Amino acid sequence: MKKILFEWTIENFSVCCELEKKLESSIFPEGANENLKWFLRMYPKGSAKAESKNYLGLFLMLVSCRESQAVKAKCKLSILNAKREEIIKMKLNMHQFICGQDWGYEQFIRRDSLLDNGLLSDDKLTIFCEISVMDNVTSSNDPVTIPFEISKCELDNVGLLLFENSEFSDITVLVDGREIKAHKAILAAQSRVFSAMFKSEMTEKRNNVKIEDMDFETVREMLQFIYTGKVEKLEKMPNLLYAAEKYELKNLKVICEKILGTRLTIENVAKILILADLCRADYLKAQVLDIIKTHLTDVLNTEGYKSLANSHPHLMLETLQALATQNIDHPGNE
Repeated sequence: MKKILFEWTIENFSVCCELEKKLESSIFPEGANENLKWFLRMYPKGSAKAESKNYLGLFLMLVSCRESQAVKAKCKLSILNAKREEIIKMKLNMHQFICGQDWGYEQFIRRDSLLDNGLLSDDKLTIFCEISVMDNVTSSNDPVTIPFEISKCELDNVGLLLFENSEFSDITVLVDGREIKAHKAILAAQSRVFSAMFKSEMTEKRNNVKIEDMDFETVREMLQFIYTGKVEKLEKMPNLLYAAEKYELKNLKVICEKILGTRLTIENVAKILILADLCRADYLKAQVLDIIKTHLTDVLNTEGYKSLANSHPHLMLETLQALATQNIDHPGNE
């Protein structure tokens, strides 16, 4: 595991916030012999999404690596105070980076919290980045799980043609009074749940599958993923995570968890925590708990979190246990 450390100090931060929509650090690490190059990208006023406008967005971007390579790495992003103590820190779990792809948080910290916590000494903001890179760099031609695309392009095209052409289909999926034609062999090969269903159903029922707990668009997106390995409708991620868990689609579940993990906000963490618990999405749940621990005061004031005590008391207890563990690990933090 190779570690890369980088410190980014932004002078006249309050002025930059007013003048710039996006800030980028210098490329690091320095040196012609370094194969991997990164930079940090910050949105002082948040991204284009309305719910992020009061927050500072922070992302890590891989900008250079050897040809045809993907990089497995995890990262810790933190803000240093005048005493060079890590006051705010967020951890990005192990992720497969592709050149030109960023990964991070749309709501890293509220802008007003920078002043409240004394993080702008002399109007300077200091970001500390610690990247841990796996020693073995993976060829992008190897079968790896990355957001939005898993299959090779030529196989994707064949899968899409099969999905869109019902001529040789042998199963009909019924949702909301509408039909989607599919192929039992493909569904069974990708999902043990579908396989068991086709084997156990009586002969006269084997040509129809009725799904009553999902909407049409979610089911269609799930089936298209089975055929192509691609996800297109990102707004369907919460529903697709449920579908992935129900039908044991591991690759789809990985994608949903990773994407939802980057779309966490103060307002939606309670809702996503419930979803992660329902779908046994441990990676996503860990991301949610990190957000809650970092932005505890803001989260406690949301209606969603207040309702957890009545609707899901076990999740409230789990959150408290996570906070207690943090205090044990860092007894000096008040």
